[in-house]
Amino acid sequence: MHRRLIAGGIYQVPVRRKPRVLIIPTGSELVDWRTTDPKTLKPGEVLESNAFVLEKMIQACGAEPLRHDRVIDDLDLIRKTVADAMAGDVDMVLTIGGSSAGSKDYALPMLGDLGELLVHGVTIMPGKPVILGDIQGKPFFGIPGYPVSAIIVCEQFVLPMIKRMIGAATIRGRRYP
Repeated sequence: MHRRLIAGGIYQVPVRRKPRVLIIPTGSELVDWRTTDPKTLKPGEVLESNAFVLEKMIQACGAEPLRHDRVIDDLDLIRKTVADAMAGDVDMVLTIGGSSAGSKDYALPMLGDLGELLVHGVTIMPGKPVILGDIQGKPFFGIPGYPVSAIIVCEQFVLPMIKRMIGAATIRGRRYP
């Protein structure tokens, strides 16, 4: 490829760094599927799989996914984890779970403490309780924990943002400004 560019008189090509996207699964009910035998699951425990699925979707889109260990349902702990991430070398943060309005849904109050809420809830099903926000000038997404919702929200909101960040104009025939 580089020979063709040189042969065409093109000696410099602008490039962009892959966006670094941190994925933070949240929820005290989550257990690691790599270290837990599904036969030993206790009532209320759920194998955490969303982060692995979103990681591959984000990677296929051209970004660099980073997967954080599960963070239990604790507002202070989630707030600190997200704040530390946003202060670091990531371009976007996703939390998975806790995006609705229940007593243990902490994405919205965390965002209220750290940044600006842009959207809470959209008219797609599944995926309605998504949170879109800005923390220190970086995109934040509160992704619903239901697996199909997580995939749809990633496909409809996160991937277009990544494509925009890397300068790709289209996804599946759709044009993004």
